Amino acid sequence: MKKVKKINVFVPYFLPDKSYGGPITSIFSLSKFLSQYNKVSINTTALFYDSQKIISSKLIAKEKFTFFVKRSKNHFRNLLSTFLILLKNKNEIIYINSFFYIYNSFPFFLISKLSTLNGNKLIISPRAEL
Repeated sequence: MKKVKKINVFVPYFLPDKSYGGPITSIFSLSKFLSQYNKVSINTTALFYDSQKIISSKLIAKEKFTFFVKRSKNHFRNLLSTFLILLKNKNEIIYINSFFYIYNSFPFFLISKLSTLNGNKLIISPRAEL
């Protein structure tokens, strides 16, 4: 029996917000596919991209995902949560989306070496940002 891999995806915004465009669509499709074979967790904020308002719990409840979505109420909490996840997890796959978005990438700049020493595999998706 093959061991199920744990994949942690870090993206600043996620569904039901669609204003962030391509990153949300590609992360959703990727996570939906991978969740058939792996344990996928999306780590994101509970904010709308354009207005920075909090997404209502009613809108979030309408979404039915085949993977786990952990939402932070603001960028600072998301930053702290990311640090904790990176320090705690071992032998997992870490996928960073939106590499140049500072709240999303800053934790990885600081502790990426420690994270890889814990046996984690780091995948960075710069998208069209480079």
